[in-house]
Amino acid sequence: MGLERRLVYIANIVKCRPPENRNPKTPEMDNCAPYLERQLALIKPELVVLLGRFALERFFPKEKITEAAGVPRQRTIGGREMTFLPLLHPAFGIRRQDLKPEIEKQFWTIRSVLDGEEPER
Repeated sequence: MGLERRLVYIANIVKCRPPENRNPKTPEMDNCAPYLERQLALIKPELVVLLGRFALERFFPKEKITEAAGVPRQRTIGGREMTFLPLLHPAFGIRRQDLKPEIEKQFWTIRSVLDGEEPER
């Protein structure tokens, strides 16, 4: 995609790994939310890529990742409007090899959004 690693910041919904790498629970995500929102306010990202359903649910709780993936949307965090782009989580492609090409295609949506283009569906 032509992105330099130094221009990409990676954050997590929870700030410590749940035991046995289980899915994070709602109270854990709620407890970590202020830290994540402060990170976003400080970094002021051009684009926030939400990888997987837990990241999507944190910011857009009524949406499903399979329907939302690849469609940018706006939300205000810390008084600043930001663009969010939900995508299927890459680990999903490990479990479902048949979805690997779709996940790779979705990642190219990042470049389209950063270039101000309308992403392909």
